[in-house]
Amino acid sequence: MHPVRARPPRRFTAALAFGVLLAGLRLHGQVPWWQNYIDGRAAFDRGDYGTAEQKLLASLNARDASPGRSPSVTYVSQQRGEFRPEYYLALISLNQRKCREAVSFAKTAQGYIGRFGAADAATLAAARREIDKCLAPPPTPGPTAPPTPTPTPVPKPTAAATAAPPPPVTAPPPTSTPAPVTPEPGGPPGESRADRRTRQERLGLRAFYSGDYAAALVALEQVPGDLVTPRILFYEACSHAALGLLGADSAASHLQNARALFVRSRPAQNRFTLDRRYISPRILQALQSATP
Repeated sequence: MHPVRARPPRRFTAALAFGVLLAGLRLHGQVPWWQNYIDGRAAFDRGDYGTAEQKLLASLNARDASPGRSPSVTYVSQQRGEFRPEYYLALISLNQRKCREAVSFAKTAQGYIGRFGAADAATLAAARREIDKCLAPPPTPGPTAPPTPTPTPVPKPTAAATAAPPPPVTAPPPTSTPAPVTPEPGGPPGESRADRRTRQERLGLRAFYSGDYAAALVALEQVPGDLVTPRILFYEACSHAALGLLGADSAASHLQNARALFVRSRPAQNRFTLDRRYISPRILQALQSATP
């Protein structure tokens, strides 16, 4: 009687086949569209916008790329993940001041970004406003009046103007019965660790830009430790800095944590240029004191 061999779990078999397929494609110099997208998203998260643009365009222009745009499209076999290349290409093009390309990508992304949550929709809306400013023609100077023969009086000397301080960090004004932004305690059944990181990051950014910095910290700190990106560390640092500047309990501790997290985000390699445009100068100033 022959011994009965236990079959490997179905998920293990699918993951093994997925890895063998990917290794075979790379061996022959072929990178599938979904791998280019994953690599491009990772490059975007670490602030390498040149590589991100190259990889995302490759995934978008691939003949076999998914026609769908959602948080869960089929990559290959049973492997699924998000796909929204135009959203990231719009932000990258705006950062590079390629305004016509940015508006084209943004219009496409506008049609599906609502499926990815309120935080990403708000980011795209803010980017659209910046794109409109970028595309606006410069103002035409009006006609100048001819000089008059009357002498111009010599102005009295005045004190040198001092630079206005940056606007203070304030909590957003109360609105009618605002819905509190709270992190979800658990994800849907079968949620992968990478999907959980994406979900918690979105919740954290939504809370941060709603002015609920404590909720932002709770959401971001629930990202699995080995999946934390420099961008997540950056927003954790900004949330601590905002709480410290607003005079929350243990303000000094919040500022100390903010500086430590900012250093861990490796600001010399990760500039976070796009994110900085929408963050209070007071918060950024508090973080800058962390750099040696």
